[in-house]
Amino acid sequence: MNLQQIPSKGEAKEIRRLFGAGPGNVLLSSDFSQQEPRCLAWLSGDTSMQNAYFTGKDLYSTMAAEAFHTTYENCLEFYLDENGNKTDKTNTEGKKRRTQIKSVLLGILYGRGTASVAELLGMSVDEAQKLIDDFFNAYPLIKVFVEEKQAEAKRLGYTTTAWGRRRYLKHIQDERFEFKYNDKRPVDFNPLFTATSQVQEEVSQDIKDYYTEKLEKANQYRRTKIIDQAKENGVDITNNSGYIAEANRQVVNSIIQGK
Repeated sequence: MNLQQIPSKGEAKEIRRLFGAGPGNVLLSSDFSQQEPRCLAWLSGDTSMQNAYFTGKDLYSTMAAEAFHTTYENCLEFYLDENGNKTDKTNTEGKKRRTQIKSVLLGILYGRGTASVAELLGMSVDEAQKLIDDFFNAYPLIKVFVEEKQAEAKRLGYTTTAWGRRRYLKHIQDERFEFKYNDKRPVDFNPLFTATSQVQEEVSQDIKDYYTEKLEKANQYRRTKIIDQAKENGVDITNNSGYIAEANRQVVNSIIQGK
């Protein structure tokens, strides 16, 4: 700390008032190491994760070795000496593998999407998706846990923590695409209704199926074009994919970090 960083007497007093312990007491700070991954190891029943804790191995290096089909030593952040003790020499490739798998695992736990993981690791979305797929292939029980909890949340409308608390997820039960007619829809004359009457009709299932099939096959650019074209034909389409994806990501996050 340089002289400019030393707080004045008034500032020091304010700091003590906010964070200082009372007379005869001390202030402690603690952090539970890898709390969220430990919860996932327990809830998913994945024995490989559990064994990493039982044997005292580094969790992320253990998982990286499984995902990248290499040895545990090749995924450590530092090289080991002949006695198996950690040295101060950085294992560049091992650190890279460990960091990538750590980002994927925490991404699952914290509700990050593929694009967020890609940005964090400085890779393309396709590369990040392959990394996530490799992770789930190496740890199928985690994938089963995630998919089962997401399906349960969609059925119930909420997810439940290990302690029984519910978190309702607003968009988890939304349809991916919603349809309604707009004022451009061709209207046939009906003598049973006056000119001022408004008859709200649901979009027919065959029209829904037609547009849904096209939308599911299209990329983002083409999907926008299809939605614009449908609007001109009298059908408004709401794409809820982003909201649903966000709700699905919050399922596991709520279970792991909820109380």
